[in-house]
Amino acid sequence: MSATRNPQASKNSLRSPKAERDRQFRFALFGDPQIGFGSPAPPHALDVTRFKAAIQQAESADCELILCVGDMVHDVTEAATTGYLDGVRTIKKAKWLPVPGNHDPDDWYKKHVRKELDYTFEYKGITFIGMKTWTPDHQGGVTKTQIDWLKKELQTAAAKKHEIILWCHVTPFGPNPRGEWVRDGQKEMLAMCKKYRVLAVLAGHFHRELWRFEKDGTQHIVAPGITRTRGQLGWIVYDVYPDRIVQHFKPLWNRFEADGTSKANIVHGPLTFPRHFPSRSKTNLHRNRSSNRIEGHQSTHNDIMIGM
Repeated sequence: MSATRNPQASKNSLRSPKAERDRQFRFALFGDPQIGFGSPAPPHALDVTRFKAAIQQAESADCELILCVGDMVHDVTEAATTGYLDGVRTIKKAKWLPVPGNHDPDDWYKKHVRKELDYTFEYKGITFIGMKTWTPDHQGGVTKTQIDWLKKELQTAAAKKHEIILWCHVTPFGPNPRGEWVRDGQKEMLAMCKKYRVLAVLAGHFHRELWRFEKDGTQHIVAPGITRTRGQLGWIVYDVYPDRIVQHFKPLWNRFEADGTSKANIVHGPLTFPRHFPSRSKTNLHRNRSSNRIEGHQSTHNDIMIGM
C-alpha cells in the first residue's frame, strides 16, 4: 500500500507532534552523526553540540528507541571517538540502537559502539533488523552469509505476522539520484523485502534532504545527516499505531515540518505508512539475534562499550 501525506498538517510548533490515543509507541531515526565532518577541527564542538541536541530532542519527544544508521565518526581519532561517546552518554531513557557505517571500521565499532554488526530485536510486535551494508569502496554491499542470515530472520518474523523494519547505512534502493546503493546483494535484499512484506528500510549515507522511495510495498527512507548535510539538518520521528506508522521530520534547530514537498522524492511533514500486519501486541523488547556468532543482549544506553 502507498504512503499518504496526512490531510491535516501537524501544528507549527517546536513541541513534538501530538499523538492520537491509540499510539503504541514512538521511535526516532538518526542519520549519520559523523563527528568531525561538520566541524573538522578537534574537539569537533559544533558536531557534538548538534548530536547532543538531537538526542535531547528525541528524548523530550518520548522516543523509546533511537535507531542510528551509522557513521558515528568521520575519521577514527581520539577526539572524534570522545565526541561520539560524550554524546551517547547523555541518553537517559531511550534505547540506543546503532548499525555501522562506512566510516566505522569493524574493529573500532566493536570496541566503542556495539559488538554485533548485524542483529535483530522485537519490540511491541515489530521485528527490527539492523545490518551492515557498506563496503570499503564507499558503495553498499552485503555478503552471502548476511543474506542467509537475513532470510532466516525474515522467515521468523513473517511466521509471527510481525511488522518488519530494517535499518542500515547504505540503502538497497537503486538506481537512485545519489548514485550509491547496495550493489552486491541488492537483488536478493529487494526480493526478500517483497516476499516477506518488509514495511520500511531506513538508511542514511547520502547527507542530503530526507528522501523517500517506494518499491513493491516497502518504504525506502534515507535520513539526512545530524551534523552535516546538503539541506536541512534533522532527524525523524515515527509514531506506531495498530494499523499505521506516521513519520514526521524534525529540523534540528527549527519547528517540526508542517507539510509539503520541495521536489521529487523529498518529503517533509507527516507521512502515513499503512501497516502490512495490523496489530495490538504489547510484546516488550526481549529478543536479540546476531549474525556474527556474538551473543546478543538487550540494547540500552548502558550497553555502550568504552575502551573494551
